[in-house]
Amino acid sequence: MPLLNHYKPRGLIANPPEPTLALESIRQTERVYQLRFPDDYRDLAQECNGFTCRFPNGCELELWPFTELAARNDSHAINDIAPTLCMIGTEYNGEALVVERSTQHYLLVPLIGFEAEHASHRCNTLTELLEALRCEDE
Repeated sequence: MPLLNHYKPRGLIANPPEPTLALESIRQTERVYQLRFPDDYRDLAQECNGFTCRFPNGCELELWPFTELAARNDSHAINDIAPTLCMIGTEYNGEALVVERSTQHYLLVPLIGFEAEHASHRCNTLTELLEALRCEDE
């Protein structure tokens, strides 16, 4: 996948792939949370089971392992707190990486005040989000 190949030299560390488990976990989460994840997110499950990307500017993004999505969303009570969002990771400046259910956009939302209207980034693709984080404070 171009995203992994492009960002590995830039600090992306991918978890080993578990394509069958990852895809089933994605489908299960989609059923439980009544959403469809973006295609680039679903495609990524064939290449890795989540990743961490650390940029020289200090930004660090963790995309949770696909096999842990439902359990992590349940443990954070995301469906109760923000029923329009599904959390898929974290950014280490205190923001959650979420998918907005109605638009399939990727958002970075503060963990305090966890609502879509407080998003610091709103992107159509993971690549767009990673570029925005990579370029912060340059």
